[in-house]
Amino acid sequence: MYGSPTVEISSQRFRLLPEKALFWEQQSAILVTDTHFGKAATFRNRGIPVPAGTTDVMLDRLTKLLHQSAAKQIFFLGDFVHSHTRHAEDFETELKQWRRLHHDVAMTLVMGNHDLGQRTLFDALDLKVVQEPFSVGDIALCHYPDTPITPGVYKLAGHIHPAIKLGVAGDSTGKLPCFHFSKTVGVLPAFGEFTGMAVMKRDSGDRVFVIADGTVIDLSSKTTTG
Repeated sequence: MYGSPTVEISSQRFRLLPEKALFWEQQSAILVTDTHFGKAATFRNRGIPVPAGTTDVMLDRLTKLLHQSAAKQIFFLGDFVHSHTRHAEDFETELKQWRRLHHDVAMTLVMGNHDLGQRTLFDALDLKVVQEPFSVGDIALCHYPDTPITPGVYKLAGHIHPAIKLGVAGDSTGKLPCFHFSKTVGVLPAFGEFTGMAVMKRDSGDRVFVIADGTVIDLSSKTTTG
């Protein structure tokens, strides 16, 4: 974990992790976004055959992050769940069991568009639910990257599921998840196992870190396409 790259934002240090998460050192906090728990169940509910077990995979990753970092809290930047489904009990039971194992970790959810109507579940999981922008010191935690905030305050957000394409000899590889930091907002990759990705436009001065082969690589000085 401590070999991963870091970024400094408003005098705060954030470590970029290959598990698609940030570790905020001063707050002893893990930041993740767009877990979309229950998305696979939603698809199965609609008769679309998709693999099961995505909830287990994500919870195992979160547990690993908690153990490695000794974090005292987790901030979820929206879209914790995907939607209500008649198969909800399948993943909700797993979430509740996992939460009991980590009852000493404070967990805060910044509401996303997929989280509406889920307050009963959030209460059962002892999630502190807040609206965006949620300020922690000089950092604004949001779901949407374009949420209006006080000028001069840096924003961390999700929603977009950012990715890039790497240009190689005139061709492009498949999309790879990335962290994307502009001058005013940093966008985290989707933590979910069953989510799409959107290729980001990179402006001058933006910093991009791609996740590949279990490593976070700084592409800020390299050429990308897309």
